[in-house]
Amino acid sequence: LHAVCFPDVLVGYGRGATSLIVPRETGWEVRNAAEALFDGPDAPGKMEWSTEMQFYAWIEDGLGLYSDCRDEQRRLKSWVLAGQGPGRFRLTVRHPAPRELSAGGTFDLAYPATLAVFEGGWYEAAQIYRQWAMKTPWASRGREEREGSFLVETAGWVWNRGRIADVVPPVKEFARRLGLPVALDWYWWHKHPYDTGYPDYFPPREGEEAFKAAVRDLHAGDVFVQVYTNGVLADMELPAWREYAPAAVRDERGEFCAQAFNPFIPHRMALMCGGSADWQDVLMGLVRQARQLGLDGLYMDMISTSAGMRACYSADHGHAPGGGGYHVAGLRRFLQQVRQECPGFAITSESTLECFTDLLDGHITCGVSLERFKALVPPAIHAHTYAIPLFAAVYHGQSVCFGSYSAFDNAQVFDELWPGEFNADPDGKVDWNSRTPDQFALEMARTVAFGSQPMVSNLRMEHLEDERFAADLEFLLEACRFYHVHREHLLWGRLLPPGQLRCPQREVTFLQRSIFTKLGEETYMRRCLPSVLHSEWQSPAGEAAAVMINYSTEPAEVTYTPPKGYDIDGAGRPVLQNGHGTLPGRTFVFISLKSG
Repeated sequence: LHAVCFPDVLVGYGRGATSLIVPRETGWEVRNAAEALFDGPDAPGKMEWSTEMQFYAWIEDGLGLYSDCRDEQRRLKSWVLAGQGPGRFRLTVRHPAPRELSAGGTFDLAYPATLAVFEGGWYEAAQIYRQWAMKTPWASRGREEREGSFLVETAGWVWNRGRIADVVPPVKEFARRLGLPVALDWYWWHKHPYDTGYPDYFPPREGEEAFKAAVRDLHAGDVFVQVYTNGVLADMELPAWREYAPAAVRDERGEFCAQAFNPFIPHRMALMCGGSADWQDVLMGLVRQARQLGLDGLYMDMISTSAGMRACYSADHGHAPGGGGYHVAGLRRFLQQVRQECPGFAITSESTLECFTDLLDGHITCGVSLERFKALVPPAIHAHTYAIPLFAAVYHGQSVCFGSYSAFDNAQVFDELWPGEFNADPDGKVDWNSRTPDQFALEMARTVAFGSQPMVSNLRMEHLEDERFAADLEFLLEACRFYHVHREHLLWGRLLPPGQLRCPQREVTFLQRSIFTKLGEETYMRRCLPSVLHSEWQSPAGEAAAVMINYSTEPAEVTYTPPKGYDIDGAGRPVLQNGHGTLPGRTFVFISLKSG
């Protein structure tokens, strides 16, 4: 038995407006979904996803079909959508079975699968799921348990890479200008080239004493520090690979599940099994070594995006080969050990896999930069896919989310330990920013509107001194201050249903590339988007408010209708008179709402 497919239903659709709601990253809405998936000339005809939350929704003209799995152990599963001819597709939830079946040769799903119909959009679908999700163990760690983490004090983040001299001074200066706590996510601090050498990080590439001194210097400047590690990969080219190999995921043929993430140094990186006690010990060793550097936390990449997504058929890890929840259970044991042994030491990870929310201190939300990441969404549907605050609609207030992939100059970043011949722009002569004048501000506005802490990537001193970046810098500083002032709503609050806001549309150009994209191979995406973003929040004290952000450089006339059951309070009237007003360019507005 390979898998059980349940539910397995045929779904009909007509000529109405269709969308697919996918719980990946912050959340995706695939618009014109029937054309994108099944009917268009480039439609794939079939898509299969494992998702960060366990539900999907298909919507046509405001009527939706909802599907979820209510599995508190987060066993392996995926959703499959396959075209079945004109006007029909097949929705299947695939549950891989363990090869060691229960007594009598049976496989019990052991959790409910749900189908429902509903009226509304992505928010209403999220509220169906929220009713169950908020009762799970991973939704149990609320404000009282999180108050001691540095993340709840943070106003803004810097995602920097490289040597001390390049990383530390601009972060300290940024924190000085902001006048509020800043957190640093430090990449390329370790001794091996990026995307090779895992899990062999120590000592830091400039030496332990120099690195410790840099951390103390940052602390003196009101900067918290975490560094990069990877929680699920090991380099098969390492001399120590023989020690790690027994803990690796194996496929049905007994082969390692590995790929080369770095095309410049194509070391095969093997996926490690979260159910392996040996791998959990390796990760715990990383935590202990990181703490000795004086750090405030550790970023462990891919735990919250890849754990539990690939079946392991090894017979040596203490779990049944094939399907099951062993990845999640094992990594939860590791994270629980961190909490017991290292209280106050923060662990964060990539994306928003729900089942670690109570044990992780934060999730980076690169999904707000969805247009930039060509590899984030399957190519066939990328042009139809839009970022939505789906995770926030379910779990906001139970987790701290931070970040984007926004950078002032969009310049290529290059690890000094990579072969120099692959450096696409060694002299930094290309003026990328002039080609995408609204991208930075749009991504920053979306970050705050989604209730995530703002983050800038690859900050250098020249960005703080060059007049070309002055407007974007001021917008970033204001985003951090705005978020920090309104943390009762934007950190701890609950996302309310979206109100209606009419405003001018603006064509935004997005540069698309990764750190490995060669010069000339970058692409661009152009989208017509609202010039003002908005979201609505309710604080723990019950105070409701709307957030509006004009990321464009031009004033924008807006007409706003609050969510059903709310009216604009008196505090909002200086900005909006009877729901109408003009927002100056590059501004953040907080408008109180009252029940009405």
